[in-house]
Parts: sequence; C-alpha cells; structure tokens
Amino acid sequence: MAVNYDEVYVQKPGGGFNRVTGEAFRALPLNERVRLILDKKIFFVRDGRVIPWMEALGTPSAAARL
Repeated sequence: MAVNYDEVYVQKPGGGFNRVTGEAFRALPLNERVRLILDKKIFFVRDGRVIPWMEALGTPSAAARL
C-alpha cells in the first residue's frame, strides 16, 4: 500500500484522538481500517496539515483517472 502521510490520528471512544504510527495503522486488519475511514474516525496528516484519506493512501483522484 502506498502511503503519503506523516501521522495518523484515530478517534477514541470517549472523544479525543490517539496518534498511531503508520506501521501500527497498516497492521490493523483491513476491515478495521476501512471501518475507521468510513466512520470518519481517523485522519491523516502530512506536513502538519490534514489531508484526504484517498490522498494519504495513494488512491488516484477522480480527476487523475479521467
């Protein structure tokens, strides 16, 4: 999986976020990673800015596929 992020933050059940390493995120089962993304309980940071998950995971944008 291509990655394009520096940090990953996962929302805790009671609120707030935990910072996890990219390695720890990639070690999660795929269904858990997808659930976090779909439930909007995760965000990716590159160069101090939040970036879209599709960009973080190296997924080509819709414009790039045209």
